[in-house]
Amino acid sequence: MPSSAFIPSIIAAVTDVGVAVFVHSFQPDLPGRFLIFQVVMFGLALLLATRYRGLWIIAFFLLIGGVILTGFTVGMFYVPTVVAAGWVMVKRLNTMDATSGFLDTEPKNGVILHRVGN
Repeated sequence: MPSSAFIPSIIAAVTDVGVAVFVHSFQPDLPGRFLIFQVVMFGLALLLATRYRGLWIIAFFLLIGGVILTGFTVGMFYVPTVVAAGWVMVKRLNTMDATSGFLDTEPKNGVILHRVGN
């Protein structure tokens, strides 16, 4: 079973296939801009699987921006991806351990103690 961090990218991949079939049925010559949009949305959903919190937040807001930008045309298909991305992001932020990065640690008697907070 995949890690929960990959759930938004899996939903985005399924959404990409479904939306491509839907758009192709109404518009046989699939526009290149739409394909680029799909790749960007999948890439943003995939960024949520990284370990960097800053990238999660940026990717999440860009996913929301993509849904708002396309509006009711194809953006509504990506609402489940955004919801899953928000759920995964909040779940990962709540379950992260209280350890800080190496710049916030200082060795004492051969043991590295992690500071919580400031």
